[in-house]
Amino acid sequence: MLEEINVNSSKETTVLMFGGHIPKEYSHYEKVKQGRGCLTVNGYEDGGDPTSLFVEYKSSGGVWLISSLRLYFQDKAEFSRFFDKALCPQEAQEEITAEFERKSQTHD
Repeated sequence: MLEEINVNSSKETTVLMFGGHIPKEYSHYEKVKQGRGCLTVNGYEDGGDPTSLFVEYKSSGGVWLISSLRLYFQDKAEFSRFFDKALCPQEAQEEITAEFERKSQTHD
């Protein structure tokens, strides 16, 4: 499980480089408010599948620490759009679930 990671440390962030999962970035969105930030990175993985990364981070003791992240791999055949705003992982999960439920209802 991911514990707090210091995003100011180049050694620690090397592990989280987007290029390993999203070598072709399409877009990104970030919001920061009251010592908490959310980042969404959209792009394509090596096989061409659309992928989104959601990161939540917080300020603690003068450094920014990642508190959670989520990678979302989308099926090319069912891909309709990338996320167009900054979302923390929990917010992204809620939107993904809601979209999946909407699609399921239209196929019934």
